[in-house]
Amino acid sequence: MTRERIDRQIDAAPLTGVKGDTTIIPIVEEVLIAEKRLVLVEEIRIRQIATSEDVSIPVTLRKQTATIERTEE
Repeated sequence: MTRERIDRQIDAAPLTGVKGDTTIIPIVEEVLIAEKRLVLVEEIRIRQIATSEDVSIPVTLRKQTATIERTEE
């Protein structure tokens, strides 16, 4: 008895066969393949609208006074 690794995808399970004095018994395995896909569900669209508004804000101003005295030399 010998074993031969095949690792090939097939569409249907093969039948047991005989070649000369050798009986070939295929061993198959079902493998689950998970696939991940991106799906665009929706889009959010945001518009920018420029607006202007006149606003009056009361503020306290500080006032400074500078006095310049010249001395004659």
